[in-house]
Amino acid sequence: MIDKKLVRAAKEGDVEAFTVLVSTYSNVVHAASYQVVLDYYLAQDIAQETFVRAWYNLSQLENEETLGNWLYTIARRLSLDWLRKYRTKQVDSYSDLVDMRSEHTVEDAVLRNEKVEKVHQAFNQLDENHRNVVYMYFISGFNTREISEVLDISSNTVESRLRRAKLKMKKGLFEMAAEVLTTHKVDNQFSQRVKARIKAMITIDMHVSDLKKSLHFYVEMLGFELVRPPFHPDQDIEDNAIIRIEGGPNIILVKKRDSHNIGRSSIVFTYHTDDIEAVYALLRENGVRTNDRYDDGCGQWFECFDPDGNLVNVHSD
Repeated sequence: MIDKKLVRAAKEGDVEAFTVLVSTYSNVVHAASYQVVLDYYLAQDIAQETFVRAWYNLSQLENEETLGNWLYTIARRLSLDWLRKYRTKQVDSYSDLVDMRSEHTVEDAVLRNEKVEKVHQAFNQLDENHRNVVYMYFISGFNTREISEVLDISSNTVESRLRRAKLKMKKGLFEMAAEVLTTHKVDNQFSQRVKARIKAMITIDMHVSDLKKSLHFYVEMLGFELVRPPFHPDQDIEDNAIIRIEGGPNIILVKKRDSHNIGRSSIVFTYHTDDIEAVYALLRENGVRTNDRYDDGCGQWFECFDPDGNLVNVHSD
């Protein structure tokens, strides 16, 4: 089931590849968390955090085939950590968890619905292993073989637990559980929100000789976002500022006291603009060194040099 190439690409820093994996496992992770915290929106928050933690620890995943179980384990741990940190009373039974839902979410109002309450009370009749399989079956969208890989148990065990849960809950409640839990999936934008969080947290250090000039070039002329203005620490740390290219990572511009050897011959950024002529004219007016413009049939582009001689590729579709 797992595309090892995607996992390996994600390990190498490919955010797009990781986003595909998030889409595949989003409801698996959400099911793992929801089964513990019983709050739809809180479970989504924990699911997001699970993928962010996973992104920064992918190097620890030695076997790509165990990705599902690895994500499941992270989600369970974060969910249990949340309970230990925020619960205000001892949990003695599954029904106690139902009463610990957030009082400030739409989910709390929804769970007051009689049908949903009946489902949760029915789950109180099951032990944790059987509940876990049922939640995973209805929320994840995975088949029994895929669930067995996530939970690291055999397919026969998954099928057996589903049958026993159905008998224990009786047919009507089991069907009601299916109706309720299949609505507890993440929305279509979940993976994009995770992607945005990861991109926002990625940072690149870039040494510059003149912080003011570099900020003028990247923010005023190329339109990068100024995330944090120049910071002048009292301690022995270089002055720095944070900028961001649209849809890209944070870039920390650090003024180096020793400015020798700053600047590269390779392209450090590719900048997209809808009006390449205006950008080209602005750069030329401000004395920025630029190369000729080209049109290769796929769009127009040219190269320019920032104040430290770094190459920037500017293109337009």
